[in-house]
Amino acid sequence: MLSQLLAQEGQMQEPFFELDATVAMFISGVIIPILVGLVTKLHASSALKAILHAFLSAVAGLIITATALDGVAVFSRESLVLAFMTWITGVAAYFGFLVPTQISTKVNLATKDVGIGPSAPDTTRIE
Repeated sequence: MLSQLLAQEGQMQEPFFELDATVAMFISGVIIPILVGLVTKLHASSALKAILHAFLSAVAGLIITATALDGVAVFSRESLVLAFMTWITGVAAYFGFLVPTQISTKVNLATKDVGIGPSAPDTTRIE
């Protein structure tokens, strides 16, 4: 409402940069795998990392949808699609960019004892 009043009076400036939902989805999709590496320990299970990645993607999808709808958080088909697209982008960025360039390994080694998950590998588990 304030933005409408300011626009009517000619006091509102044009935004320098507008971030639409697709660009925000791609940016968050690349950042989320790095965030997962930061908040989990080096020897955390792959299942824990996958669940955390899916959860953060869902949260990002909801946030992106909420900001696209003027701050009103609505759980809709669009939010599910954006969450799924964010997750797919994150998986693609992880395997296609972060692993081959060893960014993921460097982040994991730098924060190996910080976060959730075991500090040492589980040697009692048979695979």
